[in-house]
Amino acid sequence: MKGALSKFGLVCAAIVLVIFAITGPMMLRGWWKLRTLNHAFSDYSQALRVKDYRAAYAFGSADFVKAASYEEFVKQLQGIETRLGDLKVVTQGKTKVEGEGENPNWVGWIYAVHGYSRGKTDLVYEFHWENDRWRLFGFRELDAR
Repeated sequence: MKGALSKFGLVCAAIVLVIFAITGPMMLRGWWKLRTLNHAFSDYSQALRVKDYRAAYAFGSADFVKAASYEEFVKQLQGIETRLGDLKVVTQGKTKVEGEGENPNWVGWIYAVHGYSRGKTDLVYEFHWENDRWRLFGFRELDAR
């Protein structure tokens, strides 16, 4: 019985090693992309907090810049501030990164709570990995509190 259990243990260990060998590199890349997305979002949200809208807009992807001019971007942010006051804090919540295939197109989503002087609102951001960095693809307000 003892020999059978140790053989079973070796088989299980071998299976785990094979699975890790197959999925490990992708998991490691996913972890790295998540880490770099967190840093990019931290820099982006800091630009928002200090009202450096040019620096925040510079995070925009090619598609984002085509869809929204700098003036439209600022108008949307200022519209939220008109309702809720000055932006005081951005708290990053659930963050998800996905990429599939040999050369994945990485996409990341961040849910964040923006705290203003007169209330809070939830936003979801979508970032795409472009030219070796995370770029803002879009965002939308989920609800205001």
